[in-house]
Amino acid sequence: SCTRETPPTPTADLSAVRERLAFPLDLPTPTLINGATSRLEGAQVTPVRLDLLPGLSVGAALWTPDRPSGAGVVVAHGHFGQARSAAETQEIAHQLARQGALVVAIDTPGMEQGDRADNEIHLDPGGAHGRGYLLAGGTNAMALQVALLRVGLDLLEQRGATRLGVTGASGGGVQAFYLALADDRVRAVALAAFPPLPREA
Repeated sequence: SCTRETPPTPTADLSAVRERLAFPLDLPTPTLINGATSRLEGAQVTPVRLDLLPGLSVGAALWTPDRPSGAGVVVAHGHFGQARSAAETQEIAHQLARQGALVVAIDTPGMEQGDRADNEIHLDPGGAHGRGYLLAGGTNAMALQVALLRVGLDLLEQRGATRLGVTGASGGGVQAFYLALADDRVRAVALAAFPPLPREA
């Protein structure tokens, strides 16, 4: 009789991608801002602040489900002009939290910080200067964004999530894609409106 063997699936070497996405600084643990939690159907939302460097903070929001399932999801925002407060971010985060997922959405530096336009790296024309600053320092904007999302994974784990995923649309889809390549903790990825690749990284 004749037997047919299935050839082994090749394993991708991610070392070069991970090297390009390595951020040179350890980012601190987020601070949950007490006293500002809001109730929603099936969940509550708590503001979060991440102090990166003196004078540079990034905002975030944490959705805690009433009935946790053990799942945790990072939501990466796209180029919507807003970040954690964008309708696209809020809707998916709330829907996931209602289904039992612990969810965190972390801003990109400069987003929702109108008084700190010098921190912008996401939107042009101001973002070009910030991205150039990062490149001159031996890193890139995508590495910083992925590092921030990894802090989001840390926060989800610290608060009890055992199964981690990431989702995003547009530029957030690119961030989600690279986070999944850079961090083995990510077990599920959902992308929408994905733009052409490669990007900076």
